[in-house]
Order: sequence, then C-alpha cells, then structure tokens
Amino acid sequence: CIIGAKGLKAISDVLADNSAIETLCMSVNGLDEEACLALADALANNSTMKDLTLYGTEDMNQAMYHSLLVGLVCNRTLRRLFVTNSRFYSSFEGVLHDNTHPTALRGLDGDAWAIIFSRATTSPFA
Repeated sequence: CIIGAKGLKAISDVLADNSAIETLCMSVNGLDEEACLALADALANNSTMKDLTLYGTEDMNQAMYHSLLVGLVCNRTLRRLFVTNSRFYSSFEGVLHDNTHPTALRGLDGDAWAIIFSRATTSPFA
C-alpha cells in the first residue's frame, strides 16, 4: 500500500514517542523526502523497533537515502533490516553480512559511522 508522506508522518510520530511497535514494513510505499526525514527522526528516537523492511525503495534520491542512514545509525534497538530491491541493499550488503552478532547497527565492530557512510558513499549514488 502507498501511505505517502502524511501517513508516514503519523506513523513516525508514534514511533518517535517510543511506542510498543517492534516491526515496521515500509515496502513499496512511494517514500518522498518529507516521509524519509520523518522516518529517520522517528528511528533515531525510537527505543522499541526491532525489524524494519524497506523492500522496493529503489526510487529514493540521495538526500532521502542519507537521512535514513542517519536514523538507522542513531537507532539503538534495530536488529533486522530487510532491504532487498532497494538502494540500501548494495550499500549495506557488506555491512550487514559483517555484523555476525545480533546487535543493533550502532553495535557494529569499529566505527559504525565510518562503516555505514563509507558504504553509502561508494554506492548507490557514487
């Protein structure tokens, strides 16, 4: 379903308030820049999210992509990120495979910011 920016903003408001939501599927939702910013902010502040699906988000532009990266890196509870058929897949493929422990993205060995953003700058927009 396509919920658009307004629908995602409503969901993001709930997520930012640290609701009990643990799983969110944002597949093929026609995300725009406003929606990505709202989701990134919610992910950065949420303390319950464990699973996020961003399947079919290959139409994201660079600003959308980077705003979501910041939200993902700041999130401390996310355990599973499903990114098949999205721009995230090529960027995160190595990072996610290297993360052999079931930890949050922030818990990657080494400097998570450097790992994530080095992947982000080499693809998919480089």
